[in-house]
Amino acid sequence: MGTILGDLFKTLGFGSAGQRNRRTGEPTPHPCLGCQDNETMDTPIQEIDKSNFKRFKNLDIVAFLRAAPGAMGDAGAVEIVTFDRCVYHANPDFGDISMDQVCQVCPPLKDCHFMTFGGGKIPQGWSTVYLGMGNYLVMKDAIFDFFSEAVEQAGFCTPAGLYGAWLDIVLNILSRPNWRKPKDV
Repeated sequence: MGTILGDLFKTLGFGSAGQRNRRTGEPTPHPCLGCQDNETMDTPIQEIDKSNFKRFKNLDIVAFLRAAPGAMGDAGAVEIVTFDRCVYHANPDFGDISMDQVCQVCPPLKDCHFMTFGGGKIPQGWSTVYLGMGNYLVMKDAIFDFFSEAVEQAGFCTPAGLYGAWLDIVLNILSRPNWRKPKDV
């Protein structure tokens, strides 16, 4: 796919959304939509475009990144993470999908209004972190405290540093043995 985060995951040896069998080293089956039983993905990120977006309308979204059209990294992108650790990518500004179609896949996005240097408006039940240079991370309140704690423990002190690590942090939180999705989310 070619995003910075996708390339980072490949470089780090993550397959199937980072899950590998510890004994064999083989990728574990990937639970994302479109995968068949026992099928694994070469990359942890599935592309969403105008030809397939309808398949992804009922995602159980925990976090998403919205990059402004001139943002650092994958300008214009929307990256979505679900509670089952699947990652999706669309680019309504430079890709083959409209913003309306992306908002059908990621409904909270249509209620977000971001300011130039952070801040803005997001839906109730969600929290936001400005990642610098036009990148906005929005996540369910249910995971925000875990995310903040992980960021503090890792010692991130600049948005740019966090920009390169947010996806790994979210996926790690969701893979913790003691993590359970709250019933009210």
